[in-house]
This record gives sequence, structure tokens and C-alpha cells, in this order.
Amino acid sequence: MTTAPTNLAIDHSCVEARGLALGMRTAWRLRLPAEQVPAWRSAYQERDLHVAASNSAYATTEGGVLQRSAGAAAVHLVVIATSEQIARQCLRDEVDNADRDEGDDPNAWAATVDTHRRLGRAYGYPDCCVTAFCDGWLEAIARRDRVVSDNAVLILRAHLRSKAWHPLLRAFGAGLGDETDSPLRHLPCRFDCPKSLALAEALVADLTTSNPRQAERYAAAVVRPIVVAADGTVAQLGDGGTAPVQVEPTTPVAGLGARFPLVLPFGG
Repeated sequence: MTTAPTNLAIDHSCVEARGLALGMRTAWRLRLPAEQVPAWRSAYQERDLHVAASNSAYATTEGGVLQRSAGAAAVHLVVIATSEQIARQCLRDEVDNADRDEGDDPNAWAATVDTHRRLGRAYGYPDCCVTAFCDGWLEAIARRDRVVSDNAVLILRAHLRSKAWHPLLRAFGAGLGDETDSPLRHLPCRFDCPKSLALAEALVADLTTSNPRQAERYAAAVVRPIVVAADGTVAQLGDGGTAPVQVEPTTPVAGLGARFPLVLPFGG
């Protein structure tokens, strides 16, 4: 999105804005170029919401890690919240996480986990999913072989907990939730998580009156299996060639009882 919408607080095509309006979350994080921050700040402050933006800009490095940057592609960390206190606290947590070098320091790991728990509550994620994320993150960072990424470990653990794979819970972050027609903005602790499913269904139900066209999109979405690579990237199987051609498990991972690529049986 290159410019601030004119009616952000009731933009029913935007999951995060609807979550704020419906009381499902108290804050929303996003990343914006410096020139866009004033427009977003003005648009939301007019609707009694509060905006906090980082002083420093960041770029995403290989592996999805944020690093302070002055480059042309750098963005600022921004939090929109129901109160100034929440906006400032969440922004402080986001900046601390971006700047923290966990390395091999267990104290830094613990600080990151505490931060994720606070942010998860503010962003409306179910406690069970926040706990699963923190446990998976700790497992991934403690592994020495680095054969699989943090994201791959998290998805694998959610997969192993699941007895069913609900189409609305195909949420994998970084835009794939939009592509796979999931209204969620967090990875569920399992793909049949009752709390995540209730949240997803409530968000979709709101669309039946506020944005029927988008509600129809969810209802008509083609559900395909999801392929997860060892580096944590995901793609829909059979969607025109974006999924890996070779889906026979080829990368065994010691201690995880799995091989990658991993196929999640959505729609199967």
C-alpha cells in the first residue's frame, strides 16, 4: 500500500483495521517508508487511534532479520493502537526485538520471549498460539545444525499437533495469509486451533455485511496443499509452478522426526 486510505478505521478489507474496530486487538504493527508515516498518523489520529513510529529506519536482511539502515528501501516500525500508552509500549518492544542480538545468551532469549508474549496479547493472538510460537522459536534458536529455519520448525510443530487442517487457518505470515485466503495474522499453534478458528470465523462473519465481495472470496477460495521448504518458505501445491517441483521429502532433520519439503494436507 503506497498511500494511506481515506477511511482506515472502518476499512473492512484490512484485517488489522477491522480487528481494532471490532475490539479483537488493541494494537497493529506495520512497516512504512518515512514519507508515508505522516499520512497514516493523521488518518488514524482523526479516528481516536494512536500512532507511534520508530526514530530509526530498518531494512530486512537475509533470513528476515531487521537491521538499522539508511538505505532507500529502509522502513520505520509503526504501531497503531487504542491508546497512546499501548502504542508506545508496543513500539518499544518492537524496537528492542529488532535491535537485540540474542546470540548464545539465554538472558537475551528470555527477554525476546517476554517481548513476544506482550506483543502477542496486544495484537490479539490466542495465548496458546503465542506460547507455541515462543516454544518453537526457542527450539529453533537452540538448534546447532541450522538445517531448518525458525519458521519451518514452527510450521512443523503446528502440523504435528493438528488432527485437521482448516482452510481459514492457512496463515503463514509475510503476505501468504492474503494469498491463501486466511484472515489471520498469526501462525496458529495447530491448524485446528479452536481459538484461532473462532477468531478467523468472526473476522469473516463481519465481512458478510461490511464487505460481501471479500466474504465471497473466502467462501470461493480454492484450497490446495501447502508445501513447506526447509528454509521456511511456503507455496501452494499446483498453483502454476510456484511450489517446489520436487515434493518427495529430501531433507531429514535430526530430532524433529520430519523431512522437508513438508506437505500440509489442506484440501487433501
